[in-house]
Amino acid sequence: MKNKTPPFTVIIIFALVFLSAEVSAKIFKCPSKNGETLYQQTACKFGEEIADKATRPSLEQQERSRLRNIEIQRKVVDIDARLTKENNRLNREAKRQQRECNSAKDSQQYWDTNSKHAYSIRNQKYYEERAEQEKKKVKKLCR
Repeated sequence: MKNKTPPFTVIIIFALVFLSAEVSAKIFKCPSKNGETLYQQTACKFGEEIADKATRPSLEQQERSRLRNIEIQRKVVDIDARLTKENNRLNREAKRQQRECNSAKDSQQYWDTNSKHAYSIRNQKYYEERAEQEKKKVKKLCR
């Protein structure tokens, strides 16, 4: 079975990428032809840029954002590790159940075969009883 990355892990990673891009993006405040103020990511034409220090993140905000991103990355790694561990546990459990099912089927076949070739009625009944027990076991284990 392939080990797939859970979808929400991918979403969290994309969110981190966009958050870090958002922090470093420059925002320009430019006047439009009709006198309104426009906010855009590209520089204003003709040197009409209006400096607005409030739109740029301060060093403190950048540091807080960087630390928040680090914390989110740690949580993503932790969640991914827990999901991988749980996935591995479920795979081991499924394989164990399959081995038990196969073993029960083999045992049932053994007792069925011997009941048909028993040398006495007493042995035949014993083998048939064991075959029936194994049949119940197969029904229980091989869902």
